[in-house]
Amino acid sequence: MIITRFAPSPTGYLHVGNIRVAILNYLYSIKNNGIFFFRVENTDLIRSLVVNFSNALKDIDWFGLKYNNITYFQTVRFDIYKYYYKILKKRNDSYYCFCSDIELLFLKEKQLSMGLFPKYNEKCKKLNEIDIYNKISLGFKPVLRFNVPFNKILKFDDLLKGVQLCNSNSIGDFVIRKSNLFPSFIFSNLIDDFCMGVTHIFRGEDHITNTFKQIMLKNSLGILDIFYGHIPMINNFDGQVLSKRMGSFSIKKLKTNGFSSLSMINYLCKFGGGNLVFLSLKKLINFFDYEKIVNRSSKYDISQLLFYQKNYIIKNKKFYKILIFPYVNGIISIYKINFFISIFFDNIYFFNDIIYWVNVFFFKNIIYEKFNLNFFIFSDKLFYLELLYIFNIFYKNYFFYIKNFMNLCFFNEKKLFILLRLFITNKDDGPKLNDIISFLSYEFLIYRIKKMNNLLSYYVKNL
Repeated sequence: MIITRFAPSPTGYLHVGNIRVAILNYLYSIKNNGIFFFRVENTDLIRSLVVNFSNALKDIDWFGLKYNNITYFQTVRFDIYKYYYKILKKRNDSYYCFCSDIELLFLKEKQLSMGLFPKYNEKCKKLNEIDIYNKISLGFKPVLRFNVPFNKILKFDDLLKGVQLCNSNSIGDFVIRKSNLFPSFIFSNLIDDFCMGVTHIFRGEDHITNTFKQIMLKNSLGILDIFYGHIPMINNFDGQVLSKRMGSFSIKKLKTNGFSSLSMINYLCKFGGGNLVFLSLKKLINFFDYEKIVNRSSKYDISQLLFYQKNYIIKNKKFYKILIFPYVNGIISIYKINFFISIFFDNIYFFNDIIYWVNVFFFKNIIYEKFNLNFFIFSDKLFYLELLYIFNIFYKNYFFYIKNFMNLCFFNEKKLFILLRLFITNKDDGPKLNDIISFLSYEFLIYRIKKMNNLLSYYVKNL
């Protein structure tokens, strides 16, 4: 049976890179009638917070990724880790290390200055039982390091990248238990995967070195093979790899902005590819093929995400009337609602946008945002009066007169219509201006132009 897992650490909000890993593991296991686990890796006591664990669960539930109800917390599994530490100790595959952080930092800097790859120099491997006893008696708290075999070729067949090779000499003896007796990520991650029966793991390609380390641990402990697939990283607009510190890419932020979970799943499971087809979760599961995952790092592309979000809105157009009706019940007819939907449909990406346009189209008084008024202010005070005159006399045929009016106010056509749009809707983009004006009542138009005239006049006096 195929068993996959998603194992975040509760040290911050999940971002699109994290959730992409969860989605790929979920799709693969469900397609193969397998099991998908959710696990918490909370060995980082300083940064692990209960609230982040709770938020991660909420995010997984919001995406509809149904996981097995067994949830692992590493902080309550010390007895299990202790058992496997003993196995390594009996095999002489681990040893105590008392080197301080300062010693290790100096060692790293010296190696780098000599052009060498930084790794531990095995200083504490030479300590005998008496040395170890004396240091512990003096209050020194050692870490436990894995004894990396000498000059051994490490190999695994990556599900995405093919055969990966590494010489063990390039990997120093790494920590498997910290001085506070907490397991390292590399150790607990492998043991938990084994105990859960995990068979396949998709994770970021930044874990490839960790995979080689875990292969050595696995061989020493006699653990069954796990199949790994390392996916390319998602970079931000500047080419930097996404991290939890980049709040703008957090799932929380994207949810707040109105993106749907299904549009994000579509985007992330096809990330970097050109197959822009919006699919249901069921179809995404049926069509999932890890061999089609794009095997190169790509930048986060908001335009592709918006493409899927727009398709989500189109698929759920039937909900428009449900959302609109409570605001306009008894005010306008169904015909008018349908006309309204036809006008703004192409400009909607989020359901929250619908509420904004309901206020613009059906309620006279709108709150104007602050914007750069210097763009609109000019010396000819007759502009506003002339504009009001045009709408007073030529309400339905304003376009013809606006064309002649442009020569008087020194505005080009684009600039003038941006100004009109702002006057009427408080946005510089949206539905066609002709459609807006033909829909709105004469009273609404005149009221808003007058209001903007008063606002601009006030700002001009106070510049």
